[in-house]
Amino acid sequence: MPFEFTGRDGRQYPFRLIDTAGIKAATKLSSSVEYFSRLRSLDAIKRTDVVFLVLDAMEGVTQQDKAIAGEVVKEAKPVVIVVNKWDKVHDAFEKPEGVEGYEDEREFREKFEHAMFERLFFTPGAPVIFVSAVSGYEVDRMLNAAVKLHRQLDSKLPTGRLNQTLTFLTERTPPPSVGGKRFRIYYCVQTGNRPFRIRLFCNQERRLTESYRRYLEAGVIKEFGLDGCPMLFELVGKKERIKPGGFTSQKADED
Repeated sequence: MPFEFTGRDGRQYPFRLIDTAGIKAATKLSSSVEYFSRLRSLDAIKRTDVVFLVLDAMEGVTQQDKAIAGEVVKEAKPVVIVVNKWDKVHDAFEKPEGVEGYEDEREFREKFEHAMFERLFFTPGAPVIFVSAVSGYEVDRMLNAAVKLHRQLDSKLPTGRLNQTLTFLTERTPPPSVGGKRFRIYYCVQTGNRPFRIRLFCNQERRLTESYRRYLEAGVIKEFGLDGCPMLFELVGKKERIKPGGFTSQKADED
């Protein structure tokens, strides 16, 4: 569905929205229809510029939502999290009884977002927009978020500030010890966009754990205001040195 959208800056932006079916895990597909539906959805994710991950305000994050988010992260696509049916939440709080367990709509929103990121921990900092497709509530804000993400993807990250950021992050929370040694970064530089690619010159690639990688990526995203943008690290470890007699060693083990 192609259309033109006027952004906050007054410029016209061309949009083409592609509605996809849900994505089930490959092991849970029960028919050829579900199989080809999954393939079409995965293909749509690969071809898109920005993904709107749509959640149901009354259901929270389902297993299917988590599966879709996982595919988005795997394809390194920017994502805006859209919480739909907010009109139902608003209407519920308009009634005298409200919603059990919540003082008001604001508290519901805050707790919803907290619980959401606990399940979608691999999408750090993604912008969250609460909308209503029925009433049109905040739909413009959703589209503006996509415009902002699309523009941010071309940002150039100053090398000096990037190195300072990673130094600060590793000093604030040192990496865990792996095999008695810690992961160490010597230097870093941006090598690409869409997604952001950061080359890290380090002691040994294998010492960077997945959880610590997420911590570093999230820290860089926050520092440069790149919420929702994918960030990939390219690790370059120290090469092995061949000693006389055919033995190998790495100076990295001494660091």
